[in-house]
Order: sequence, then structure tokens, then C-alpha cells
Amino acid sequence: MNEEDGEPDADQCLTVLARDRRGETALEVVTHDDDPDHPARLVCALGLTSVERPREAWLTATLHSAGGKRAKYLGGTGRLRLDLGRWWQATSHGRHPARAPLGGTLTHALVRVSVTVVPRPAPDGRWRVTVKARIRGRSFARPLLPLAAAVLGRRARRAGAEALERAAVAWNAQVPALVRKDGERLSAELADALLGP
Repeated sequence: MNEEDGEPDADQCLTVLARDRRGETALEVVTHDDDPDHPARLVCALGLTSVERPREAWLTATLHSAGGKRAKYLGGTGRLRLDLGRWWQATSHGRHPARAPLGGTLTHALVRVSVTVVPRPAPDGRWRVTVKARIRGRSFARPLLPLAAAVLGRRARRAGAEALERAAVAWNAQVPALVRKDGERLSAELADALLGP
């Protein structure tokens, strides 16, 4: 949005929280939307443990709204964590990690969604990725969630499957070229992209 259209711009601020090639590198982006009806603040943080030899990555996002009584229903928190060691272990034949290598939660005033993602090697050399989601109602939405799942379940599963299919197409278009690169070269490119010169 821009001020020429009569809408205020959202202000953004990028902060480097940590910058260590062997330790943790973390960035935070804070966006303020000064909409008079629903002012909001979005805080996103992205972290990577060891840019030189990535072991773990995480992402958090929190949306706060100050739009009156309903403000708590306009916000929420999301968290995602990827353990790269467990991911590569899961993609090796015959090895299965004790916990899912990729997991996350989305928390809202009315619902909490937990997601786990586990890859497995497929016979054709690709990965078969299993995504599991668990949805729990909170507050007064708890008894309504089974009814909503019965009514909207098929449509929600179809939308989720389509989103995963789009993600798989994007993954297949980009990741194999990255995986074919030499490990040292890929690490150097990743370090340069995250830390700059």
C-alpha cells in the first residue's frame, strides 16, 4: 500500500540479532501497519546455527493487533524448526530419526495446529515426504472444531494437498541443482547470502 492511494505505508525494520559463521546467525524483521482500524505489528525472526556447516534453522512469526475487543482474534504465533542432521538421517536408507526433523506450531486464540514433516528415500531416488497436522480447538472453539472438520474437512484436505503439490514442484525445480553443488561451495554461497561481504 502507498500513501498516494490514501493508505499508509507499513514500516519495516531489519535487525541482525546475531552474526557468527560458526555459531548462530539470526535476523529479525519487524513490520508495523498503522491502519487506523486495525493497527498491527508483525515480528519475524529467522535463525541458522552455523552458517559454515548448517545444523539447525528456525523461523518464528508473531502478529499482534490493537484493533479493539477482537484484536486477540486477529493475531497469532507461528514457529518452525528444522534439524538438518535429522533431515539427512531420515533421507538415508535404513536410518530413522527418533523425532521429526521438521516441525512447527501455529497458535491462535481459537486453534492450535502442530505440524511434523518427515522425509524418506523413495525407490526412484527421490524423497517421499510425509506431512502430519494435528488441529486442536481452544476456548469456545474446542467443541465446534469437530463439526467444522466434518463440514470443511474434505475441502481443507484438498487445499492442503494442492499447497503441498505446489511446494513439491517448487522444491523439485530448485533443490536438486543445489544438492548437486559441492558442499564447500554451497556453504560459501549460503554464508555470503546470509552474512554478506
